[in-house]
Amino acid sequence: MLAGEAQAQLPSESAMIEGVTRRIFKLVDDSYEREELEELDVLALFDAALGDLGLKLDAAMVRHIAAMEHRALASGEILPPANVDALRDVRRRGLKIGLVSNVTLLPDLMREDMERLGLLEFFDVTVFSSEEMVRKPHPRIYQAVLRRLNVPGEEAVFVGDRLKEDVRGPKAAGMRAVLTTQFRQEDPSTAIVQPDAVIGALVELPAVLARFAQRR
Repeated sequence: MLAGEAQAQLPSESAMIEGVTRRIFKLVDDSYEREELEELDVLALFDAALGDLGLKLDAAMVRHIAAMEHRALASGEILPPANVDALRDVRRRGLKIGLVSNVTLLPDLMREDMERLGLLEFFDVTVFSSEEMVRKPHPRIYQAVLRRLNVPGEEAVFVGDRLKEDVRGPKAAGMRAVLTTQFRQEDPSTAIVQPDAVIGALVELPAVLARFAQRR
């Protein structure tokens, strides 16, 4: 019934794209461009954008529309098999795995995507900026994952593809940091804080973790 009511009240597809989706993407992109560390409330963004189209909807309807859009955009996502193998290898070593992601999208829908892709089972903890309401490199988001994993910073290794968010921030929290260049390339020679290792693909991570363990 809710879905039918939502469909009846929605504007045309082109109006949705122009008036809602693109507007929200631009607001989020502009916020990241300004390097803001406070996360945006995606439901508030949807409510405002829909309101500007003349739609005054209750909170449940706004959330339903946000979920409909999310699932439509996420339907084409795929997971590289080699990355699954790497996560499985880390698991076999008896290590805990946590995820920390800057994302304005609703956290329950992100976990839904991960479960659909067969990814969620590999993670003990998932931390999204949309539930902590701060983004990397804010210290609180790293503290959240360490606290939930019950692991001290000096025993944790953070892996990511951004020098500021995934190297400098984690190292300030006491973690070691591995920079991956598999999908995004940032030059470590320009880094204010150097990563402890650089990998070209996630499949290289288990060997790096083994080297870290030997040094200890």
